[in-house]
Amino acid sequence: MHHQIIQNEKKLLPMGDVPITYVGGFKALWFTLDPDPNNQQWGMPHKNAVRYEVSWPLDKTGLAKWTDIAAAFNMDEVWYASLASSGGGKPEDWYVYVQAVDIEDCIIRTIV
Repeated sequence: MHHQIIQNEKKLLPMGDVPITYVGGFKALWFTLDPDPNNQQWGMPHKNAVRYEVSWPLDKTGLAKWTDIAAAFNMDEVWYASLASSGGGKPEDWYVYVQAVDIEDCIIRTIV
């Protein structure tokens, strides 16, 4: 699984917004199964500067498939489509993790 952020000095991966509605959501880490960093732009080109990789089973406690979260929160279809297109168009590859992750537990790859 891969997580992309701007390089930072903290020991934990920073949590980002998980927008469930047009006006709200919760904080968590976004991961993807997609190995191509160019597919995770999220409308912010600087987010592909560093990639953090973890080796986790897909049934890890606290890890949830994005499509399941969208269904559980009864996400608006237009909102879902908007998020899917802004994030590279592969929501079936996305996962959300609601717990802290120490950077030292990750493989860090600089992307140029």
